[in-house]
Amino acid sequence: MTVRANLRLAVIGLGLIGGSVALALKESGLVAEVIGYDVEHTSVEKAAQIGAIDCSGESVEEAVAEADVVFLCTPIPIILDLLPLVGAAIKPGTLVTDVGSTKCIIMQRGRECLPKSADFIGGHPMAGSEKGGIGVADPYLFENAIYVLTPDPDSSPQAVGLMERLAKAMGARPAIMSSIRHDQVVAGVSHLPHLVASTLAGTVAHMSETEKMMVELAAGGLRDTTRVAAGDAKLWNGILMSNREPVLGAIERFEAVLGQIRVAIQSSDDEALTNALNAAAVFRKGLPQTARGLLSSSFELTVRVVDEPGMLSKITTLLSQVGVNIMDIEILHIREGEGGALRLAVASRECLASALRVLHANGYQAWSRS
Repeated sequence: MTVRANLRLAVIGLGLIGGSVALALKESGLVAEVIGYDVEHTSVEKAAQIGAIDCSGESVEEAVAEADVVFLCTPIPIILDLLPLVGAAIKPGTLVTDVGSTKCIIMQRGRECLPKSADFIGGHPMAGSEKGGIGVADPYLFENAIYVLTPDPDSSPQAVGLMERLAKAMGARPAIMSSIRHDQVVAGVSHLPHLVASTLAGTVAHMSETEKMMVELAAGGLRDTTRVAAGDAKLWNGILMSNREPVLGAIERFEAVLGQIRVAIQSSDDEALTNALNAAAVFRKGLPQTARGLLSSSFELTVRVVDEPGMLSKITTLLSQVGVNIMDIEILHIREGEGGALRLAVASRECLASALRVLHANGYQAWSRS
């Protein structure tokens, strides 16, 4: 049974993450009201249309004034600018959190700007997409994803407990760690991969200026490897600059490993090259297959389903009839008598398009962020 609560939630920034937070917590039953704010009026209107928010504030201060919990879901530089405004407007006892992917700089700003009567717990839901905007918001975005929480040592146990409860209500798995440790970890598993993908895409772009066939011959492997490079450049600029030292350390590690491979090729050292490639292959094969990370699989779709016998068989049969190869199935939030959703991973972009077509034609709500 869903536990009800009378929390009033304010979500500042109604893009992919903010919209998904609002939708997920609205569906959880933990929140009585969601107040939204975004500088883009069209985002506010869309959020209201899809049921992500109940009302909106004319300003940040108005939106947070009576909130019990405030989620700051904007790019990191804007979070830093918002914290003084939020600190001056919130009522005593408010829990403030954010979703920024760098934590040390945000936590420091929060300590400087928020009143002692408030609790500030940094947050980083490890889920997302290279696409953004309220139009791709998804109540199941955080399902089975790790949700990192970085409370201060003096954060109240009640606030930490509430934040864990909210993360679980979104379907995520809360993990508590220090902001320093968080920033070091994400520099390796998120920030460096984005830089590598961007560098690879930029390199091939330069090479293609003199060899036009490169673009035409670019295979799926190149598209998949560079997929995250399609992310918003301004957003990633803020992320990388805010985590400067850990990112520079990760770049040095990468340069060292790439340098070893370059030396092996230059010296025709077959054994060293094979060992390096094998070590990478062993690590890659050992990565958890079910855990969700910072970005979803390349070709995923989500399907809303009703709670009835045979619903999974009906969907898989439909897809098999049009030749769609299902690589993985994840059941999300199936509540007795209410239904929920399935997340499916398919083998290719063509399979994704075929799956969406046949599901829509048969009356299913289905969508993808790929």
